[in-house]
Amino acid sequence: MYTDAQVSGVAGPAATRGCSSRSGSRYPQCVDRRDRRSAAPPSARPGRRALVAPDLAALTGPTSGVAVLPHRLFWQADRHIDLDNPHLLQWMYETVLREAASVEEQRAWLDGPTLVRLWPQLFLPRAVRRAWEERHPALRVPVAVR
Repeated sequence: MYTDAQVSGVAGPAATRGCSSRSGSRYPQCVDRRDRRSAAPPSARPGRRALVAPDLAALTGPTSGVAVLPHRLFWQADRHIDLDNPHLLQWMYETVLREAASVEEQRAWLDGPTLVRLWPQLFLPRAVRRAWEERHPALRVPVAVR
């Protein structure tokens, strides 16, 4: 069986402080999260920085009808999305904002006015939302003053 210091790579009393081992487990029940507190750029997901189009007016993607997302953005056999269904439209915007690898993809699949309208309801990673709102103040949701 390994000691906590051998598993974590930390020697001395700090290796076992706050850690416990379940009976029968070789691994400590603590996680050192210090390495996660970095000044890294906002990310759409781990290892991918958030991509933000420079101009909302340049986003001229479809807003109605049936769109067929590229396989790179939507990994399903049937990639047809009925944009006249408000839930599917919202889902497509969330997907493109998270997965697009270039501003050209964002221009092709997002529409500026539609993005502004849908923005408050979109479920996005915190870093993506922050990056877009920093670049485009029109997307910021006004804070109610009491």
